Amino acid sequence: MATLRIAEITGLANGPLAEMPPAVQQVVTFTTSTQSAAVTTRYVRVTSDADCVLAFGADPTAATATGAVGLSAGVAEYFGVTIGHKIAAVTV
Repeated sequence: MATLRIAEITGLANGPLAEMPPAVQQVVTFTTSTQSAAVTTRYVRVTSDADCVLAFGADPTAATATGAVGLSAGVAEYFGVTIGHKIAAVTV
């Protein structure tokens, strides 16, 4: 199983720097499409220990279809998100 780590960030400090510590941290284990809990902030930092595809929304399903967001193992990405939405991940 792969692990997705989501750090919910309350804001951005000077320039592209995230304010730390995160307000909330989620850990989601997955192989098939699995959703996080609803996010409570407008920004998230996402990392995974496996190559995966992400989907965002009220009830997202991650798939390798068109429009999917790829995330390489060990890489951190920052996203602006809608409060109350979830992040789904699936390994590729």
